[in-house]
Amino acid sequence: MTTSSFGLTAEEAALIAKINELINRVKAKLIELQNAISAQLSSLPAFLRDRALTKWANVTTVMNEAWRILAEAGFSASIGTQTPEPLPVGSPSALYATANTWSDKVSGPVTGTVQSITAASLKVDDSWQGRAASRYLESLPSQTTALDKIRFSLCDGITATLAEIAKAITAFWTSVLLALLVLIAALATAAVTAAGVLPAIILILVGLVIFLGTLASSAATLRAVCGAANVTLRQKLNDNTAFGGGHWPRTTVQ
Repeated sequence: MTTSSFGLTAEEAALIAKINELINRVKAKLIELQNAISAQLSSLPAFLRDRALTKWANVTTVMNEAWRILAEAGFSASIGTQTPEPLPVGSPSALYATANTWSDKVSGPVTGTVQSITAASLKVDDSWQGRAASRYLESLPSQTTALDKIRFSLCDGITATLAEIAKAITAFWTSVLLALLVLIAALATAAVTAAGVLPAIILILVGLVIFLGTLASSAATLRAVCGAANVTLRQKLNDNTAFGGGHWPRTTVQ
């Protein structure tokens, strides 16, 4: 599995590149339509020309908001110039890899330690008697509780949260891709003629409004997931209920 300079897999990088390609196509088509509309304005009566200009101002407003959201999401495309590889919103593959690391490198060994403690307690019962043995056994529950906190609350919680973020990012990218394809199809139907300037502009505006609505909704969903994940991760990392005074439980009972 190859990765880009931002830790993306080849498949993820290809998806980002496709989205930027579609953004360029939309921008190029809008410029083409704007030029065609401008060429027809002089042939329109003044009142229609004013209405056309007002509607196009609305198009520009919606378009700029859509580009703002895309730029905030890390998508960066331009027309006719070479642009650097954009920094997208996270990397699902990197998040899944980190989640797996928590599961494999932390949760797994902790589970093994819990099993060892359980086995040790059984051996004490069989071969070790007296006050020292009793004190040792009394210390084991707090050890097990602390390890379970790491395993179930910390590791499982972080793993699940990272996976949720990864899913949300993938869903956002897919939504952007599909919305761009729908917008391109809508713009392709806008025929600019002297008699059809206003209908063409209205069609462009409707297409952009639908695109912006999808984009804004998808971005809001991603923000909500990331915001909730941030709260969850902070809670997990700051949960010291199994660690009195912020320290690991004593291995002996006084």
